[in-house]
Amino acid sequence: MSDASLKRLLETYDSRVAPQMFLHSMGVAPAENFYKGDSIERDFLRQSKAVSYPLPKGETGYHLNQSTKYTNKSYTGIPYKEATPINAEEITKRQPGQINFSDPQTAIVATKIAFKAMQNMEDMMRRAMEIQAAQVMLTGKISLKDPAGTVVYAEDFKPKSTHFVTVNTLWSNSGATIIADIDALVKVIINDGGLVPDQIITDSETIETILGNAAIQKRLDLRNVELGSLGLRAPNGQGGVYHGQLVVGAYRLDLWSYGATYVDVTTGLETQYIPKGKVIVKNHASRFDCTYGAYARLVPIDQRVLSFLPGAFGGMGGTSSNFGFSANAWTDQTGENVHVGIATKFLFIPTAIDTYGCLTVLS
Repeated sequence: MSDASLKRLLETYDSRVAPQMFLHSMGVAPAENFYKGDSIERDFLRQSKAVSYPLPKGETGYHLNQSTKYTNKSYTGIPYKEATPINAEEITKRQPGQINFSDPQTAIVATKIAFKAMQNMEDMMRRAMEIQAAQVMLTGKISLKDPAGTVVYAEDFKPKSTHFVTVNTLWSNSGATIIADIDALVKVIINDGGLVPDQIITDSETIETILGNAAIQKRLDLRNVELGSLGLRAPNGQGGVYHGQLVVGAYRLDLWSYGATYVDVTTGLETQYIPKGKVIVKNHASRFDCTYGAYARLVPIDQRVLSFLPGAFGGMGGTSSNFGFSANAWTDQTGENVHVGIATKFLFIPTAIDTYGCLTVLS
């Protein structure tokens, strides 16, 4: 029996922090990127930097050119499915924020549990999407493992090796050539991709190495002659922090750091999306596509369990317009167990793969 003292139960504190999606937010998702089916395709028109030249004196004909050539690529979305069971017997036990002596309102409590479960699973998938975006920007490839460490999905977008290089002198060394290393990659990207890089994105430790470098400090101290400027702005709302601009040769690049983390599915350790020593160089308009495949259904969600899904899902026939998630809910014959689930087929595609690159600068 409880003691005779009076107690007040405070409001439940939820430690949830919404997933940061700085890298994912750089992708685009037009309507055609939401699809039903097994795969998607894209045609690529290849343009050159050819120049017209004058006709020789006395000639009146035309220089003949080849018709525009294109290539076709096919992509298959990476499947993600998560579900959470809800048991009627468990609901009769005290839930967070519930007073011990109140009668359990089974349907209400179950719905609250289901809504929270859907939020948690959506967060999991958002982090998975950010991992894809990070791997694509860091390597031009995707390699995803299960808890046992087995690679369950791999995609090689076949980037040029010259876009993903390790510098000759690590930036932590006294002889580091940070400006020259960035300038070299910038020129490779311009030559291959056409766009002029205007962004540097790195981890929270490497940005300190950059800003602590004597050569960089000299440039940043000469703001009045436009060699660079340093000014801290607030995070962009997705986790990135802006540190100012740096002029590298003939090019001006924004400096960003990103220190967001996730729990690695294999190691169980807190892991940065951008590991220490990685420096992404890109143009703000470098094209990345976020694609979302929906799962097909043979029958609609059972009306008896539809109320367990938040309106963003259940109210739209089991599909959320946010991030292209498909939701599901089902029960067993006893009616004592309900599952709520969420699924998508997501792929982060480096459409303009020649317009960015990544340097490895620290060990």
